[in-house]
Amino acid sequence: NSPHPLPMMQNMPSISIEACSPPSISMEACSPPSYNSSKASYAYAGGTTAPGYQAALEISRVHFSAIAPRTLIKGDYTIIDIVMYQDAFRSVVDELIKEAEVPVHETRSGAVKVKEGVKVKIQLSSPDIPIEDNIEEQEWAGEYLIFNFAVMLPEKYAKRQVLFTATVDIDDVIATRLKFIAKCWSLRQQKIKVTQEDVLSAFVSYASQDRNRVAMIIQGMQKARPDMDIFFDVESLRSGEAWEDALWSEIDQRDILFLCWSHNAAESPWVAREWKYCYEQKGAEAIEPIPLEPPSSCPPPEELKSKHFNDRLLYVIKAESADGNGSEKDEDSDDTRLLGDSWI
Repeated sequence: NSPHPLPMMQNMPSISIEACSPPSISMEACSPPSYNSSKASYAYAGGTTAPGYQAALEISRVHFSAIAPRTLIKGDYTIIDIVMYQDAFRSVVDELIKEAEVPVHETRSGAVKVKEGVKVKIQLSSPDIPIEDNIEEQEWAGEYLIFNFAVMLPEKYAKRQVLFTATVDIDDVIATRLKFIAKCWSLRQQKIKVTQEDVLSAFVSYASQDRNRVAMIIQGMQKARPDMDIFFDVESLRSGEAWEDALWSEIDQRDILFLCWSHNAAESPWVAREWKYCYEQKGAEAIEPIPLEPPSSCPPPEELKSKHFNDRLLYVIKAESADGNGSEKDEDSDDTRLLGDSWI
């Protein structure tokens, strides 16, 4: 009730009111960051400041894509690309896939948010094979980055596939992992696979005078490749009413055309129609020559000179048949030359 309260405190010890107060606390620092639903579904990487603390200045929404061959060849190198890109630069990935020399597949991450200037480190690893120089670092400046890794598959690698993991760190904080698998083949296995997939059927073009000789060749082929569908009865098509449509349809359906070449075939208008139609529709690679005579005496057509019409691919067999008394005799006075195991 004293009108002068302060003098009453003069003999009391001096106390700092500020010192007794709780420490100064920034309400902004203590408050949870404001919730932004547009950012909630994305991971944040890069820097130490959480998304709610600052405006999204120089922040990019990016993806990572691993582009790897579907098949690795034993004893050979291959390149695996990891691309970091903003949505507007997705075309960079599409172009790499389009220009790849071998079939590839893509493994893509979810969306990640990064700041410009952060360090991006990618490590490519595999539990199956060692990878030299498997770490690459770059600085993010927006748009896109491409990381390249050379991988050697050992010649004696025994498994049928390889597992890879690409680990992405942003300023030493993990952002994502990309896992993908590639199948493995040796060069020999790859050739066999292509042969079995690509050459499953054939059309045989020959002169009617050579029918018996060609029939023997086809029998040998069917023993070597019982899975191959070989159309040999071409003479039945040539005699039909709608022969042309039927003939072209059979050639179109077959993977290759076996051209049984001889003087008789060179003079046959039927044989000429058949191989020329195949050549025009599919190119020289769809024609496999079977020389019945040495090319020195029966040269190949001009358009097919690049094919293997040479004695090196021929071997000699004797065509034998029983005569009326049950004895055997040569069907031809000269040796009959056929295509051997090398035809595949």
